[in-house]
Amino acid sequence: MTTRVGYIGLGDMGKAMASNLAPKGFDTRVYDLNPEPVKELVAAGAVGAASCREVGEHAELLSICVPADAHVEAVLLGENGALAGMAKGSIVAVHSTVQPDTIEKVAAAARERGVHLIDACVTG
Repeated sequence: MTTRVGYIGLGDMGKAMASNLAPKGFDTRVYDLNPEPVKELVAAGAVGAASCREVGEHAELLSICVPADAHVEAVLLGENGALAGMAKGSIVAVHSTVQPDTIEKVAAAARERGVHLIDACVTG
């Protein structure tokens, strides 16, 4: 069985990380506001999504790599946010470097849905 993964945020770091998934056999769904990196990853075997929620509906494991606190909240909690579509038992890894309060807020929302959230920030 192939793990279903999602990736939201395909800037320099996110695209580099996400580009390893589909070629390694993961069933990968990706989203970014900029369509160009989505097209590149689709050419490498990923599937492009129309919204964060669509990625969330697909993913057993969702990675997020967006620039700031407001973006993390929008991606997970906003209208068409990923968290609304995620199944109980799914996992979110937030790779953004954000404030502890932001992680606590989105982790609490994830817990209410039975979704696990990991603060897994990366640096350049």
